[in-house]
Amino acid sequence: MKSALALKASLYLAIAAGHATLFISSDLPEWMTWPFMALLAVSWFVETPRRYAETSARVWNMATFILLLWVIVDNFILEGEFFLNLTGLLFFITLNKLFNRWKPKDSKQLLLFSLLALLAGSALVSSVLYAPCFLIFVPSSIVTLVLLHLQNEAGEDWRRRFEQEPAFEQMAALIDGAGVLSWRWLAGVMTLAGAVFAVTLLLFIAIPRVGMGLFQPKVRAGQSTTGFSDQVEIGAFGLIRNDPAVVMRAEIEGMRGSSLNNIYWRGQSFDHFDGRRWHSTDERLLALFMNANGVYPLERRKDLRGAKLTEIRIYQEPMDTRLLFGADRIMAVNTSQMSKTARMHFPQKKADGDILYGLLDGASRAYTVYSDLSEPDPDVLRAAGERYPRYIYRMYLQTPAFSPRMAELADQITAGKETAYDKARAIEQHLSTRFKYTTDLGTNGDESDLEFFLFNRKAGHCVYFSTAFVMLARLAGVPARNVNGFLGADWNELGQYYAVRKGYAHSWAEVFFPGEGWIRFEPTPSSALMWGGAMGNIFDAVRNTWNRWVLEFDLGTQFSIFKSLKMAFSGGGEPPAANGPFSGKRDLKQEARKWGVILAPALLMAAALFLIWRWHVSGPDRQQPRGAAQARGVRLYERFLDQLARKGVERQPGDTVESVLRAMERASLPPHALNDAAIITNVYQAARFSRRPPTRAEFERAETALARFARRPQ
Repeated sequence: MKSALALKASLYLAIAAGHATLFISSDLPEWMTWPFMALLAVSWFVETPRRYAETSARVWNMATFILLLWVIVDNFILEGEFFLNLTGLLFFITLNKLFNRWKPKDSKQLLLFSLLALLAGSALVSSVLYAPCFLIFVPSSIVTLVLLHLQNEAGEDWRRRFEQEPAFEQMAALIDGAGVLSWRWLAGVMTLAGAVFAVTLLLFIAIPRVGMGLFQPKVRAGQSTTGFSDQVEIGAFGLIRNDPAVVMRAEIEGMRGSSLNNIYWRGQSFDHFDGRRWHSTDERLLALFMNANGVYPLERRKDLRGAKLTEIRIYQEPMDTRLLFGADRIMAVNTSQMSKTARMHFPQKKADGDILYGLLDGASRAYTVYSDLSEPDPDVLRAAGERYPRYIYRMYLQTPAFSPRMAELADQITAGKETAYDKARAIEQHLSTRFKYTTDLGTNGDESDLEFFLFNRKAGHCVYFSTAFVMLARLAGVPARNVNGFLGADWNELGQYYAVRKGYAHSWAEVFFPGEGWIRFEPTPSSALMWGGAMGNIFDAVRNTWNRWVLEFDLGTQFSIFKSLKMAFSGGGEPPAANGPFSGKRDLKQEARKWGVILAPALLMAAALFLIWRWHVSGPDRQQPRGAAQARGVRLYERFLDQLARKGVERQPGDTVESVLRAMERASLPPHALNDAAIITNVYQAARFSRRPPTRAEFERAETALARFARRPQ
């Protein structure tokens, strides 16, 4: 392996990885990134001729100085974009050094610029793509620094021998001639880089988080969800099943292993329809009170201790809403999993039952909901009667000014039905069996009208179906409302969770039954959900791990790790009580086992990498460092001369190694002594003068020969 090529490749890898973190931040314009990438590639093949080096450096430095003046003027006088200007200056300085790289210090400065870009990217990038950039930068920068150190050592040796300034080619020739570089050497350096990364990972876990995670909300770019909005318009819903991005991940108690297409993730309900748009008119907020287990029950009048509730742990991506989502008929919520800053807020319930939390800050949220997923008994709903509270009559029987045929259609569908439940089921069956689902809608204003959907097109997306159901139910005297959220979830085998995607945005209807509350009805015909695929699941699992354990890693998470580990190793603590939000505490031993599964492989890998590195450094064929080899060789030879003097052979001033060996022959020393002397002398000469220092095994062989030489009589 040629050292010059290895140094150049590792340096360019470090530069590309460091600056790539700025590219993936999406904050740089293409007119800046693409020229830099092109010039970076050109600089690999084009180097300024040596005779024009000074002129080239002078021109580049002058251009850099002019650019620096422009950055100062634009930032402080013209009020330009500070980040964009500094990034452009960093790119230009990097190109300056790339096209004028003649001395080792130039390569060191390029590494420094790449490190600055990497650090800047860490503050701007929340994407999991930062991880491969970091993993490439660490080993490539270590290889570059080691090669630069070898060049420096070779340069010192060249100056001692020839008393002149070494050039890159001369230093590379010295390194290549010594036979230091090999694939085994590169593997050792990479192993060292792996050990450094493992230690860095442990420090990342151990160092207390007293910055972002403690005093500020962890904010990442929010995402406006296709098909989900605080205001729903039937004519502007568009194509809603075409986005595979994940908006929520959920761990559902008792469910795993297969995707679900019948679980509804309730978000927001709407009570008022003006003929085109849905609105929520009751914005009153009701206080929720936390019980002893940190859980907020949503229904204070109900005793939920005996209820069969399903625990669902949710990790919600940043969204443009304050809503907390959960499987419909949510009975309680637990927000203790949120960061320390987020826990300064409290969940609130709107009068219509929607759950709100904190501020619209674009932050991700981790929480637990407890839902009643059991199917309601139709006989109980039929017997619920129609004695509705006054606010139900006032808010949930409203309709806009429809033509008479709307009321006629409602009467026709519900004819002969005596109870509210049977009327609702009749309307649901009519829409789901006689209409078709489609997202290919016309652009004409009349075509987006609800009556056009019911009497002409008879095809539409879920908002048309849910709106039509609610309006027909209200015209039939059944209080109903529109609900917006998500339908379905994909099972991610790698991450062991359910993924809810943007494309699963959905609208459905709810009907009120006295004593039972709001019950879901689904008037939309079944349609194929969009699955993420194997590669999408793998990427999402990696992204979820990155978000939760890197971007969202805070002081509270550290405390929970250490507490779980303490419980696991001490075996102490209270035995876990019965599961549930109202009857017991969390199983700390189970949490500790989970963390043990995560941390144990990391610790074992770090220990294995350390042992491999030690074996590589101290192996019998490992060459000793030049300075240490010279010192050890001199000490070995001086001890040999002392033993030789005791046998009557004195070294005279000015005698060379060959003169000493000839003196031993004249003294008629036995052949075995001459053989031991030759072994010691060869190692001494290699340590002092050879480009290839002796290995540890060669030194040990010489030490053994010296011991035999000292023991044997003359």
